[in-house]
Amino acid sequence: MKNTTIKTIAEATQLSLTTVSRVLNGSAKKYRISEETQQLVLKAAAKLNYAPNRAAVSLRLKRSFSVGLVIPTLSNPYFADVASMVSHALRAKGFSVVLMDCDEDENSEVEAVRLLAAQHIEGVIIIPSGSQSAHIDNLLKRKIPVISIDRYHEGIPVSYVATNHYEGALDITQYLLQAGHKKIACLQGSTSVVSNNLRVKGYTDAMKAAGCRFSG
Repeated sequence: MKNTTIKTIAEATQLSLTTVSRVLNGSAKKYRISEETQQLVLKAAAKLNYAPNRAAVSLRLKRSFSVGLVIPTLSNPYFADVASMVSHALRAKGFSVVLMDCDEDENSEVEAVRLLAAQHIEGVIIIPSGSQSAHIDNLLKRKIPVISIDRYHEGIPVSYVATNHYEGALDITQYLLQAGHKKIACLQGSTSVVSNNLRVKGYTDAMKAAGCRFSG
């Protein structure tokens, strides 16, 4: 079957290439193209199974339409769920996702970020695996947007989405103390990530305030 192009749709609708292109590129309103014409083009595109040439669009607009997603490890169900949700949300917005699993290794994360930057990625979403942040600073210097999830680096201007790790640990420890428990253990993860350290601080502050002994 012959590939459907903008020219194919233009011939089928008897409209100009420019009009068809503007509708398919989402700029119909800007050029005051009527709703009737828009529907005509979109229906023809659907009927003819039109799919835009992503490489051509990227070259023309000088955009990659791809976002890097850097996670510690897919073997952790939590991170796997985050990767799935982020990927679905980005695809719904027309972006492809370049997923990098770093196996909880800082050096692998640094290399993953370097590779993503070399691919002219439009942005990076990252769950840091350690305390290094120079590679993220490099992304910011190159004007590549960065967002952190769950874990983040303090002291660098990166927006993040995370639970309140400190308050969460503080509240659950206080709840256990109020229930009469005194010997409460805190199992922690990597000491090089902020989420772990804030949870431990919430635990220790609650135990200290209650006058309970703990080792650490």
